[in-house]
Amino acid sequence: MEPIPIHTLITHESPDLDAIISVLLIKKFGEPFFPGISNAKLEFYPAGKLPGDKNSAQLEKSGILAVDIGGGRFDTHPVNMEVDWNKRDRAAADLVAEHLGLLEDPSWSGLIEYTRLQDSSGHNMYSRKAHHMMMGLLNILEGLQFIHPFDSEKKLDKGIKIISCIPFYAQEPYRKKTFSDLLTPFIQNYLDSLNFETDNPPSYLKPLLSWFELLKNEDIEVFPRNKLDDLVTLKAILIGAHRMSDGDEAFVESILSLCMEAILTKEKNWVDSLEDVSQNGILKDLGPASILAIRSPNGLTIKAARYLHKASLVVYQNSLNDALSFTLNRLGPLNSKFLKGLTAKIRIAECVLQKTPVNYTDIDKMGSLNGWFLHQSGNILVRGSNKSRDFVPSLLPLELITDISSQQVINFLNLNTPPPKLPKEIEAAFIAYGLSKFSNLF
Repeated sequence: MEPIPIHTLITHESPDLDAIISVLLIKKFGEPFFPGISNAKLEFYPAGKLPGDKNSAQLEKSGILAVDIGGGRFDTHPVNMEVDWNKRDRAAADLVAEHLGLLEDPSWSGLIEYTRLQDSSGHNMYSRKAHHMMMGLLNILEGLQFIHPFDSEKKLDKGIKIISCIPFYAQEPYRKKTFSDLLTPFIQNYLDSLNFETDNPPSYLKPLLSWFELLKNEDIEVFPRNKLDDLVTLKAILIGAHRMSDGDEAFVESILSLCMEAILTKEKNWVDSLEDVSQNGILKDLGPASILAIRSPNGLTIKAARYLHKASLVVYQNSLNDALSFTLNRLGPLNSKFLKGLTAKIRIAECVLQKTPVNYTDIDKMGSLNGWFLHQSGNILVRGSNKSRDFVPSLLPLELITDISSQQVINFLNLNTPPPKLPKEIEAAFIAYGLSKFSNLF
């Protein structure tokens, strides 16, 4: 491939792990392939949208490279409702790494594999221990999202600073059973700076203090044992920072401060989300499956609903901007086939309220249609998100959305339960959809 000069690099708003690592890799190693990329201007766009209504190939010709957005060589999302099945189990980061020849690089390969698993399937850790996940990279990045909900550049900058430490750890993972001597002084200094009452710490701080006791006691369970899990822990970040800076304590403390602020922010929001779900969540118990619907400013209520109620499907509406999402519990009785059917009904109902024609042919496809985006994993349906904030809110009220979801669960699982009554015009459109599917069989 001939080098492609680049002056601007774009990715989606509110960059996630995949976008952050993609930008990090392409800026750090991409100069031979994309001259100018190391100093390229960085811009953020709503997920799935590119500047000037151009595609990624057209943008590259004008010196603009897109990563984790808008299709093209470094994106895995559907384009015009068409999924590239060769990319379904991949992530933008491993497409970038493959292009740059880094897939087998021991400093980066584990981190790239973790990103692929996380982005394609929602993987967090193989360990299911709460304190392992609390001190993990994904939790830290989620904390950064709460700190900088509308500042993509700051989130990306802090994420890159943190993640850049991990390859220095990956070169020689720290396999000693005790690493308390390296980490304890830094963490103790940080906790001392918080000035909390040791006899009565705030509730969101208690999990961290319990974990710190494990660390001080050199408990081998303080961090996960799985090699891939180990690579994305606070331990890997701080030891990597220590090596990266040749033992510069001020640098290590600055990285620790970024991580701990994010962890504690996430923990505080987690405690708030548990209370929010307990007080405001609407639970629909349908026997083998359950739906929990909630309107809240806190996106962690989705996880809290699964944690507290093992909800099979969580319907979440952001009270700040009316963004909506449907999230499946992959361990429950509902699957991607169920969500595909629900997606069709939600899109049809939206058309009915908009008084626009229904395209029954494409109504259940992945990608974006009628303002609703079905993720290629088949587990998530959204209308608006942190990654795409320039959306038109749905006309469907949350109560109606919950009733449509309940009807779909009852039909999908063949339950002997009366379905909720829906508006006549919506029921008629659903019947027309069923007839169109039937006619396509012949």
